[in-house]
Amino acid sequence: MQKQKYWLVTGATGRLGSALVSRLLHNGHFVIGLGRSHPGLLAPATIKDPHFKLFLGDLAQGVPADIYHHNIEGIFHLAHQHNAARMPSKALTQNIRMTRQIIAVSKQIKISVLVYSSSGSVYEESSSYGRIKHLCELLIRKQLRTTTVRSIIVRLPAIYGPHDKESIIYRFIHWARTNQDIVLDCQSKTARSLLQTHQAADILLKIASRYPYLPRHDLFMACSRDSMTVHEIAQLAVQATGSKSKIIIPEQITPDNSAVLADARRIEKSLDIALPPFNDSILSYIKKLSASKRRATGTFKN
Repeated sequence: MQKQKYWLVTGATGRLGSALVSRLLHNGHFVIGLGRSHPGLLAPATIKDPHFKLFLGDLAQGVPADIYHHNIEGIFHLAHQHNAARMPSKALTQNIRMTRQIIAVSKQIKISVLVYSSSGSVYEESSSYGRIKHLCELLIRKQLRTTTVRSIIVRLPAIYGPHDKESIIYRFIHWARTNQDIVLDCQSKTARSLLQTHQAADILLKIASRYPYLPRHDLFMACSRDSMTVHEIAQLAVQATGSKSKIIIPEQITPDNSAVLADARRIEKSLDIALPPFNDSILSYIKKLSASKRRATGTFKN
């Protein structure tokens, strides 16, 4: 009797990982999660799902031995050490180690596909995080080039959604709701094309079913269907929340040459997925935040 096939998700207890695990299970897949904490951001229903197994550990130190006894179809490598700005050399070492561990598992078990969650920051010359992601991309391509394992690299933009308090989307909405002035930096005219967490997870989910029809080694730049400048995002946050916040624009504007506008048409066609307009996505997120706040306070006043 053939063993059940699993998808292995590293970083499974994080924001994107937990969202992807939930979607894989919902679509009938068996899933192994590898994370650092229990339960992390995994929902109680996910933890209890009989088709899900969670292994805890530091991926940089090695992959749990039990994982090698499973029939793994593919791996979503989402785990990343996020201390690149504070300790770039340590972050580089840790992330390269994690990626090497996953490549070794991919070769030994002879999986079908390795999907790596990279970042649009690879285009930013001053970004330590982007440089680390790019080096991991190159390592995956080089190591898997002569094997039967497919590789798909997905360069994701900044992601916003539940458990996020760092993105410009969250910060602008928070300042607008509290009527604080929104002070833009010198890149207020830079275009952004961001995704909500669940939208990024949906793109990865599509790869689970579409990878046999893609080139053996492929790369996608994920994005929303269109883009907005940082200034336009701030204006939308103020308008949608009925805020009295003032938007303060710096006198000097610095063009951001690292900002790359992805072409949504390719990813929509290749993965048979409809990407959302950025404006609509932000408005839906504001509604979710408003509903969440009303539930938390027991009021219905916006």
